[in-house]
Amino acid sequence: MKNYALISALSFAFLVSCQQKQEPKEAKAVTALTKPIVLSGKKIHYDYGDSQYEVTVKNDTLLRWESLSGTSKGTTGEERYYRQDIAPGIIFISWIEKDGLGVSQVVNWNTHVVNSYLRIKNEIIPISGTVTEVQ
Repeated sequence: MKNYALISALSFAFLVSCQQKQEPKEAKAVTALTKPIVLSGKKIHYDYGDSQYEVTVKNDTLLRWESLSGTSKGTTGEERYYRQDIAPGIIFISWIEKDGLGVSQVVNWNTHVVNSYLRIKNEIIPISGTVTEVQ
């Protein structure tokens, strides 16, 4: 009986210690997600191969873009954007341009890869490229 009580007490202590070790890991993950990448005030270069863009993020809701090459070279716009942090270093950004073009992007700052989805009327065009901060 004494052995059973001892084993039960040790098992309980082991389970409690396992739970305590897991909690800090979860806390670290939450902390990493609560420290978003700051875009405000940055200039970002998008390279899709045939077309390149420069985006200046004015604040937490407004950006200005300019087409540097490709079929839309020379066009510009200032748009209200929305963002959501997906994981550390990975963000989702979306906006609608004045002409109705919808832009949705997953930007991975860890790998500098951008996956964009352009919505033109009832068609979605996926394009991938690279993204770098302009110094």
